[in-house]
Amino acid sequence: DLPVPVPEGLTFTVEIGEVTASSITYTVLPSDVEAEYLCILYDVESADEFTKDEYLVETLYQELTEEARTMGMRLSEYMPQIVDKGVIEDGVFSNLAPESDYYIILFGVDAANGYIANTDVFKTKVTTAEIPTIDINFDIDTVVDGNSAKFTVTPSDDNVAWYFYTVPA
Repeated sequence: DLPVPVPEGLTFTVEIGEVTASSITYTVLPSDVEAEYLCILYDVESADEFTKDEYLVETLYQELTEEARTMGMRLSEYMPQIVDKGVIEDGVFSNLAPESDYYIILFGVDAANGYIANTDVFKTKVTTAEIPTIDINFDIDTVVDGNSAKFTVTPSDDNVAWYFYTVPA
């Protein structure tokens, strides 16, 4: 079991930048720029299942331990690569699901004591944008000649970028 985080006064200000259907840009301003901390993106639905932040932190450490293992490392070797210190400017979380709720989760860690969490958990909720839908139709004419085919694709809107691809049946 991990020790329960003890607040030591470290706080975080998170400024959300551009939010798209698949990414979030952000800035983190810690109250102490010398403090080490973790900045993790986690889906709201999963995070809200935990009745206490300590349980969330424990789960995050289990997941980080597994990530370390997949890289052939112990958690103590992996943590220095992912722990942040100072201001994060132009941070980006990408490959996200559209129209989904996420928390940017922040908490201080004690590098001298096995990277245990040593502050309260701070959460900033962000929702990714929806994928814009485009009202477009295509007329497709096909001419088959032996083992080849010629396609003529006509979009209903010439100002929309589109892509056509065929695969064997």
